[in-house]
Amino acid sequence: MLVSINSATAVHLIKQLHTIHRTQLTGSLGIQNEDGIRREICFHLGRLVWVSSTNNRASRWWRCMSQACPHADNNIIQTTPKKNVNHWEYLALKALIQRKKITRAEAVLVIENFSKEVLFDILQDALHGELKYQFIREDLWNSPIGVLNLESFLNEVDTMLSHWCDLGLAHQSPNLAPFIKQHDELQRSLTPAIYQAMADTLDGNVSIRDLAVQKNKDLLFTARLLLPYIKRDLIGLKKIVDLEVLETPVKPRTQALSQTILKKVVCIDDSLHICNLVGSILTQAGYQYTSVQDSVQALPALLEHRPDLILLDLVMPVANGYEICSQIRRISTFKQTPIVILTG
Repeated sequence: MLVSINSATAVHLIKQLHTIHRTQLTGSLGIQNEDGIRREICFHLGRLVWVSSTNNRASRWWRCMSQACPHADNNIIQTTPKKNVNHWEYLALKALIQRKKITRAEAVLVIENFSKEVLFDILQDALHGELKYQFIREDLWNSPIGVLNLESFLNEVDTMLSHWCDLGLAHQSPNLAPFIKQHDELQRSLTPAIYQAMADTLDGNVSIRDLAVQKNKDLLFTARLLLPYIKRDLIGLKKIVDLEVLETPVKPRTQALSQTILKKVVCIDDSLHICNLVGSILTQAGYQYTSVQDSVQALPALLEHRPDLILLDLVMPVANGYEICSQIRRISTFKQTPIVILTG
C-alpha cells in the first residue's frame, strides 16, 4: 500500500502504470508537470527499464555514475548529456557496456539510481499539481540493459517520499540548493569550525541530492541535518541552473547553402579515408554531412542528427553493419529512412 499517494493525480498515475504493466506494453509514458518539465517512464513488455527527465540531466548523470561506477574513467563521469538527444544517458550506458568501460551490473545500478530519483520527483509533483500523460509505443526498448520491478520501486520511492513529507519538506524538492541566509545568526549558533565548514559547502550552487553524494550520506540524513536551520530561516533553499549541457549545432558551410533546406546524410564507417572521401563528394553537392567511425556511437549520432539518408559500412569492429541496421530499424524515427550498405 502506497502511503503518500493521497491525491487524485497521484492515484491516476499509479493506475496508468499498473495498466501498462498488466497489458505488457513496450514504449514510454511521457509525463509533463505544470512547470513544463517532461519525464518519461519506459517499459519493455510492461516491465520498467528506464526513467528520464528533461531537468537536472547533467547533475543526475554525475551523481548516478559516481555512485554506481566509482572506478570508471573520470572523463566518462563528467560527460554532460546532450539535451537534443532523447535518452542520451541510456544510449551512452549501452555504448559503455559494449566498449567494456563499465559492466552491465554497474549500468543496471545507474538505471536504478536514475529511476528512484525521477520517480520521486514525479510522485512529489503528483501530490501538488496536475500532470499530463501520453503513452508512445517505441521499439527502442526491445533490447533493454536490464528490467526492474516496478511495484518494488514504487514502494521504495513512496516510503522515501513519505519520510520526506514527514520532515515538513513536502513542497521542497531535493533538487534545490541550500544557502546561508543569515550568516551572523548562524555563526553565533555554531562552533567556528562547523560554521566554516557549512559556509564552504552551502554556497547555493549544490543541491541537497549532490550534497548527500559528496558527503556519502543518505538523502534523508542530509535533509535532517539541514532542517533545524531551515526552520529557523537561517538557511534557505533555491533553484539552481543545471551543469552546462552540450549541444552540437550544424553550421551551414556557405551563405548560399544556409538559405536552403539541406538534406542530411550520416556515414557510419570505421575507415577515416572512406568517410573523408564520401564527405568531400556530398558537401560539394550541397548536403549536410556527418561521419561516425566508432560503431557503438552510431545510434546516439543518428538520434542527434536525424539524417534523411544513412550510409552504413558492412564490416566494422565491435558491431557490424547487419547488427547496426537491425538496431536502427527498431527505432520508429528511422522506420522509413533509406539505408545504403557500403562494402569493399
